[in-house]
Order: sequence, then C-alpha cells, then structure tokens
Amino acid sequence: MYLLLLNSLLILLIGFNESNGRALNSSKLQKRIISGEDAKLFQIPYVAAVTIRKDNNWHAICTGVLVTENKVLTAAHCVEKFTASNFLIFVGVIRFYGPYSGYEQFSYVSKIDVHDGDMGSNPGLPLRDLAVLTLAVPAILTRNVQVVKLSANSAIYFDTECTITGWGTTKEGTQNFPNYLQKGETTLISTMECETYWPIMREELNAGTIICVLDKYESPSRSTTICNGDSGGPLLCGPNRDVLVGIAVAKISNCDGTWPQFYLDISRFRSWVANKLYS
Repeated sequence: MYLLLLNSLLILLIGFNESNGRALNSSKLQKRIISGEDAKLFQIPYVAAVTIRKDNNWHAICTGVLVTENKVLTAAHCVEKFTASNFLIFVGVIRFYGPYSGYEQFSYVSKIDVHDGDMGSNPGLPLRDLAVLTLAVPAILTRNVQVVKLSANSAIYFDTECTITGWGTTKEGTQNFPNYLQKGETTLISTMECETYWPIMREELNAGTIICVLDKYESPSRSTTICNGDSGGPLLCGPNRDVLVGIAVAKISNCDGTWPQFYLDISRFRSWVANKLYS
C-alpha cells in the first residue's frame, strides 16, 4: 500500500519545482512559518497540505489538520472561492519534493462545509474562519498519519508553549518555499495580553472566538511566527503536542515576531465540528 501511494505521489508532483512552487497571487491564501525548523518523521502526524490544480500542477495554498480518517479542518478563506473538485489533500508528508518516506497519502475532496455564522465586520480577522473538508478516500492511520484531539478549553493552555506548523516560505517577502514541513514553538497568550498589542482589535478579540500566540522567549529577530501562507494550520498544545487548540486565520501583522498572531479557538467550535464530522 505504501509503495503504491509513494509511486502515485511522485506522479502527482511531477512538474513541481521550488522556483515556481505553490504560491498563488492572493495574500489571503498565504501564511508561512518564520524562524521554524524542519519537522521530523512521526513528529507531527496530523498535518495536511491543502492543494489545488493550477497550470497542470498541484499547488499547496494552505495547511490543514486531520481530525478523523476522512475529515480535515482548515481555514474557510482557503477554500471559499473553489469547489470540492478543485482540491487534493496530502497527509503524512514531511518533504514536499522528496525524497519520500513511504508514509505519504493523498485524496481528492468530496465535500466542503464552511461555517456560515457571523464573520464579524473586519474582513482581516474573520470570527468563524473555519471549514471541514471531506476526503473522498479515507486516510489509513499509520505512525505518520494520525487524527488530532480537539481542545475542550483553550484557557488551560495559556502561558504554555505550543507548536505551530505549516508549508510556507521561511522569509517574509520571498518565495523561499521549504522542502520540509516547518514547525516552531510559540506561547498561547491571554486575550487581555493580546489586547495590549492590538487595542484596535478589542472588539474582535472579545468576541470569544479568537486566541493569540506570541513567541515570548526569543528575541524578535529569532521569534517563531506565522506569516503569509500558513492559513488553516494547527496550533498544537499539551505535553505531547497532540491537542488541536487553534486554526490559523487571516494575518494582519508583519512577520518579525514582535506582534501576536491570530488563531481560531477550536474549543468554541466543538459542537459545529462534531456535527460536520458525521454528516
């Protein structure tokens, strides 16, 4: 099975190269990890690459996270302009261009469910920026393909280190797309602390659906942060980094690590997600 998946993956990715890569000309579809490090095999088995076909190649436009064998969570703005048939989802991938590990799997998308609640008045920070993608072929769970746990209460992780991850460029304003899945450590901060950085976002932050992260333990030049391209990527907390606490939403600040970045608080959407998982 793994050999078949690997051979198929190689065929699907023919035509990719690191210069024309996967970036599309839409700032809302781009968030990337800055000052991250290469993920290792088996380290983050929940991450998905959300790709679309463009110019006869598959281009990764966002990140996602596997929540059941056939459901992937991502940001709504990653998928809202497309139909299900536009997407191919990759799981178990840590090297996008190879060499491949044999754990890679992929599936087309059969259905997209986008949250239809109030997104708020600020298009730069949508309050319910969440979508569930149904895979046409369920993933086979392995050491490098696992489903993540959903957080029941994000507050218990305040002031603790969590992991962020994504497939994007490693330097703002460049097309430096890494071959390896990128990961980094950051801190989940309280809404009150986030407001001290973003007083103009007080209304959005107090709506109860947005949480903030900030790498407080490194100098700004070395801080790990998301940037253009990591939308839909998971915020993973807990001792084993196996609890999904947030989904990366639209970026507003720059990528120098001095400003908190925004995630959707998954604990506020457990009922909605549960309903979509079995529909």
